[in-house]
Amino acid sequence: PIQAVIDSGAVPDLVALLACEQDPRAQLESSWAITNIASGTSAHTRALVDAGAVPALAGLLLHEDEVVRDQAVWALGNIAGDSAVFRDEVLAAGTLPALISHLLRPHLVSDKSLENATWVLLNLVRSSPSPDFEQVRVALPRIRQLLHCGNLKVLKDACWASAALSENESEHAVDEVVHSGVLARCVELLTHEDQTVMTPALRTVGNACTFDDKVTQEVVDCGAIPILGNLTSFKDPAVRKNVCWTLSNITAGNHEQVQAVFDAGVIPQLIALLENDDVEVAKEAVWAISNVTSSGSNQQVVALAVMYQSIYVLCDALKRMVRDLVILSVSLEGLENTVRVFASPGSATLVELGSFVKQVNDSCLVEVVQLLQESPLEQVAEMATRILSGVAEVSVVVDDAVATAL
Repeated sequence: PIQAVIDSGAVPDLVALLACEQDPRAQLESSWAITNIASGTSAHTRALVDAGAVPALAGLLLHEDEVVRDQAVWALGNIAGDSAVFRDEVLAAGTLPALISHLLRPHLVSDKSLENATWVLLNLVRSSPSPDFEQVRVALPRIRQLLHCGNLKVLKDACWASAALSENESEHAVDEVVHSGVLARCVELLTHEDQTVMTPALRTVGNACTFDDKVTQEVVDCGAIPILGNLTSFKDPAVRKNVCWTLSNITAGNHEQVQAVFDAGVIPQLIALLENDDVEVAKEAVWAISNVTSSGSNQQVVALAVMYQSIYVLCDALKRMVRDLVILSVSLEGLENTVRVFASPGSATLVELGSFVKQVNDSCLVEVVQLLQESPLEQVAEMATRILSGVAEVSVVVDDAVATAL
């Protein structure tokens, strides 16, 4: 039916009716028809764009009749949601400032209008490639306001808009998300009872932690780590996976951020997920543990091994999931980093060295890694060789420490 309407040549007439200020009914009906056409294929939407529907619809955003206004918003949302190309067409028509100034105003418009406008806002800031950040940054203060809205649908879409902006390709995007207060509010929303709100809030927080140590510190300072720790037991494995991913980005930070994860008592929960959860969750958990060995101080790496038995944990991961290349490689990297620290004279006490040796022996680490020396994957074989060499070096360090003690 949509193609038949287009083939009939009706689209230009429908667009022309949008300008009939003296006949709001005609404006409403034409907006409705255009909305339906825009729900079809990209080719259908292209016919609307080529006929000038976008600026004509944008002109209705300030219409005094709420019904006409909402229908125009809906049509623009369908067009913007079709593709990044059409999204940019809608942005170029000045739609976003109009939405912000007149429609995205809690308590001043109806719930339905606010819901529609927030949905269009989401369509304007997402999709790949990202929109020009200079065109969408203006939305951040209003998004922050919407993140306090009691309307669940509005709150959910505002959270997804936050996540989309935190993924924007501009180098300034994450900083703006932080400075606008959006990030801090998303950390608070990690405790929201509705998963449809919490999930995009978690995405926003996780994206922020991929940026740099300064932004990661903002996440830490907002109190995110204990909340993330609580979410490691969430019923949905997709949430547990994203929680581990976020924590792995924090443990990839500086020594202070690694220590914050220790202090929050989250390490045992990550280890439990690595040992007991499904493989997709375990992949992210092993990253979180392994990143401690690469980003942490020697003291923290030793603490991970002695207090949390990381040699056992990582060696067990090798044995259980040797066919998963990610877990295999990341576990080997964690073991290699740990062995390197213990092989460094003065990094560990004699008691700590004793714990290391016991874990190596009890876990049969040497035997497991020797088998991996035969791996057809060059990277795996080379790491295995370096681990074995490091274990031999630790033996020398232990002998020297015992001799010194005597």
